[in-house]
Amino acid sequence: MTVTTSQQPVKNVLARLRGVRQIGSGKWKALCPAHDDHSPSLSIRETAEGKVLLYCWAGCPTTEVLVALGLHWRDLFPCAVRSYWSSNDLKTASKETGIRELADRFDRACINAHRRLAVLYRTAGRIFATYGLEITNDEAWWIRDLPWLECVMEWLLSDDPEIKLAGLQACGRWLI
Repeated sequence: MTVTTSQQPVKNVLARLRGVRQIGSGKWKALCPAHDDHSPSLSIRETAEGKVLLYCWAGCPTTEVLVALGLHWRDLFPCAVRSYWSSNDLKTASKETGIRELADRFDRACINAHRRLAVLYRTAGRIFATYGLEITNDEAWWIRDLPWLECVMEWLLSDDPEIKLAGLQACGRWLI
């Protein structure tokens, strides 16, 4: 009886990698396909049940490694385990991964907008100070109280996603 790669997923994974070397029984190191790897940073391990575990020590998410290999999560499991996974479970897992990635991008956008607003806020004050311009009390308050600037900056760092979204929408007029 011949063993197919669907029955032994580790062979399928190893065949797609570069710089593979075995470091122990059921353990390998290879160049990570998800980033420009020059020193093997991807650990591959086969469990007793035949599952494949992947971990990039450079920090690449397993999802990105799988995409770079042209594989799916289900390809890390032997056929016997795969049959228990319904297509709904796979869709749910994929949807959850997509939501997590979207939430991470949203958080990064909020942090980036906060940084840019902070630079804008500090720069406006420095321009007046550097060029020795006479600043009236009204102008000083204008710089300090750019419409909702400080409030929007606080919104961007809020833990509530709806408040963060309001902050992103409000800062659009300053960060075009």
